[in-house]
Amino acid sequence: MDTNIKIITTVDRPHLAYQFIKILHDHDVEVLKMEVYSAIIYFKIPKLEEELFNKIMEQFNEIEELDNVEIVPLMASESTDIIVSQSLDIIPQPIIIIGPEQRILYTNKYAKEKLFEGENNIGHYIYDHMEDISPELFKDFETGSSINFTSRLNEMTTTIQQILSEDDQLVGYLISMSINYMILDIHRPISFEDLITENEEMKNVVDLAKLYSQTDLPLLLRGGEGTGKERFARAIHNESKRSDKPFMSINCSDTPSQLFESELFGYEPNAIEGGNKNGQKGILELANGGTVFMNKINDLSILSQIKLLEVLNTGYIKRLGSDESIKINIRFIFSTNMDIENLITKKKFRIDLYFKISNLLLNIPLLKDRKDDIRPLVENYLNEKRSSFDTENYTLTDTAYEALSEYDWPGNIRELFNVIDRAVATSQDLTINRELILLSIYGAEEWDISTNHSLKESVETFEREIIVEELKKNPSIRKTAKKLDVPHTLLLRRIEKYGITDEEWR
Repeated sequence: MDTNIKIITTVDRPHLAYQFIKILHDHDVEVLKMEVYSAIIYFKIPKLEEELFNKIMEQFNEIEELDNVEIVPLMASESTDIIVSQSLDIIPQPIIIIGPEQRILYTNKYAKEKLFEGENNIGHYIYDHMEDISPELFKDFETGSSINFTSRLNEMTTTIQQILSEDDQLVGYLISMSINYMILDIHRPISFEDLITENEEMKNVVDLAKLYSQTDLPLLLRGGEGTGKERFARAIHNESKRSDKPFMSINCSDTPSQLFESELFGYEPNAIEGGNKNGQKGILELANGGTVFMNKINDLSILSQIKLLEVLNTGYIKRLGSDESIKINIRFIFSTNMDIENLITKKKFRIDLYFKISNLLLNIPLLKDRKDDIRPLVENYLNEKRSSFDTENYTLTDTAYEALSEYDWPGNIRELFNVIDRAVATSQDLTINRELILLSIYGAEEWDISTNHSLKESVETFEREIIVEELKKNPSIRKTAKKLDVPHTLLLRRIEKYGITDEEWR
């Protein structure tokens, strides 16, 4: 077994390490490894006889600048390597480190298990094991830049970043992958079989979606928040002839309008202030050959609508700052949670764009209109959580399902799953009853479940109180609707239904 020696000196003097090396050399001791830091020196040497080792220590102590010398279990770099590797191993997503020549230097535990099936691929070329990564990706890849793209598994966004030394020398690349576990299983992209339903209307919608998956025409998905529009879009993509190509999702309400075009179309070097100095490919270019899902298309600005319409009409894009047209081959799927026809009347949405994006229409029912799906949705969700996260086998009583069916679910399936998550988190055993469901829907402080009102009356009273309180906090009904994450027209109907007057909140 080798011996690691740590030396601390009182000064950081040039050539001080040489004095220690000379002592080792004079005793014919091989230096297996040496690390020099500010006022700290590490030596790795073979294990020595006690007498020889003590003699060397005596001579070390004769050096005037020596402050302390000790045997340590690890060299500094070895300790750092262990800290870094164990830290990376606990990150629940694949991380790979490769050298400048693109050979694998390190894979964290997650990458080894999920991507390489436990095999040791150290020293192999990365593109021999990952089809989406090729030598071309690293061409003209300059200091400080990074590459982002969606992998063939659709649910992963891969980022490649340079690792640079203090003097900006390239020492390797870090590859990380972001995975959306709440939507997909890494090894099985979502299919129509994952769209759980026993409702006849919903079955008809799924059948229609299957037909739409076999065409490249633009498709508009209409449905409330949380109805599963992106799940439909992913299923359509994965059942199409483009299933082996990228699927990329864009939320039109999350990206500021001034950045939307640069994200969508990309830009040339120095074309935008604060952008990548090497320029950047846009989402449409990265997704070429695949499917682009544009969520909440109703939130797109008029200027961006004009640019998008041009792309749909011509099939070409131009990066910002460039006159060169790039041909793209993309299936577009759009979604809206609002009445676009009403936006057209208010001149907030172009009618020509609406006709272009709605070649095909798919109306996804609200959960309140398919309550016979609540039980199968919950059972499937609990099964998925158990298989994905190794959770306990939770079940709901019949009265718990009755409580779920009595609620109108303004947040649809997303809200349903959130309620189940809260019920599971607060349950005392593996059986979830009616009272726990009601507490998970309304909260202990907001509502007394012992009330004698009918559940429908209780829900309406509770909903009215929430609306009035939120109206008081915001200057307008439109901003209140945005805060509550509901369509403006829906909030207006609720205000009228509950007879909420201006005097109650203005």
